[in-house]
Amino acid sequence: MKISLVIFSKNRPLQLDLCLNSLVNLKMDYKVNVIYTCDDDYKQAYETVQKDHPSVEFWTQSNSLFKDVLMLVATCDNGYIMFLTDDCIVYTESPDLKDECFTDSICCYSLRLGLNTNKRAVHNANGTEVMIDDPLQYAPDQKLYRYEYGVVYDRTQHFFGGYWNYPLSVDGHIFRTGDMFDWMDELVFLQKLKKWKQTPNEIESALQRFTNLLGPYVGIPLQSCVVNSPNNMVQNSHKNPHALTYNISEQRLLYEFNRGKRVKLSNLNIDQIHCAHTELNLLKGLT
Repeated sequence: MKISLVIFSKNRPLQLDLCLNSLVNLKMDYKVNVIYTCDDDYKQAYETVQKDHPSVEFWTQSNSLFKDVLMLVATCDNGYIMFLTDDCIVYTESPDLKDECFTDSICCYSLRLGLNTNKRAVHNANGTEVMIDDPLQYAPDQKLYRYEYGVVYDRTQHFFGGYWNYPLSVDGHIFRTGDMFDWMDELVFLQKLKKWKQTPNEIESALQRFTNLLGPYVGIPLQSCVVNSPNNMVQNSHKNPHALTYNISEQRLLYEFNRGKRVKLSNLNIDQIHCAHTELNLLKGLT
């Protein structure tokens, strides 16, 4: 399968470098584009990332991220597209996906889900992170269908908004490029009326208008391949949980990057991933 990758990045050169290096775990033919924006203090670091990853195309975000994405999708020469944010990590090998893994009834293939992602990270009154059984997880008594590329399940068995019925995510879901073009084309038209903020989270929220038009089935590997490590927050459009276990500011990571440090994936504790959003101690991975 040939896919196009679009990675969103802001003020996270060290995390972006880790994300790009982790793509070696994608066992498919892919082309990478990074749409980025940064404050002045980060410009030199982003120039370094570009030099270190010469095969990646970097796009400076314009005043309309929605238009930027539409332009990238329109110029994709691959039949499938996947989005990541710069705090995503492809932490283990993906299946060797083929075009036939997408049947007509499969609306997307999620690399952030697997039979291992059966818990949700929450925080108790003391602020300590604990893992609880996810009430929206894929339940053993519900139907799942094994096939060559993992598992297919019916997302409509779950409440909308949980991991298992949230197909239009920009964290590791693979879509048909033609579908994404139609969706983004409509969103670019609507943004004149909606006045959306220009962030990846806002694009993801806007995409939810198309959820009910999608087929009911989602394909997933037996074990998830992508995890999001929300150690910091660099946008102001959404207040997603972050930095509750390993609070590592983007300024601290910029300091480490500028003194030549990089995060090595093999140094991170990724043995037990049970939630699609799991904070990892990035400082432990520095080399």
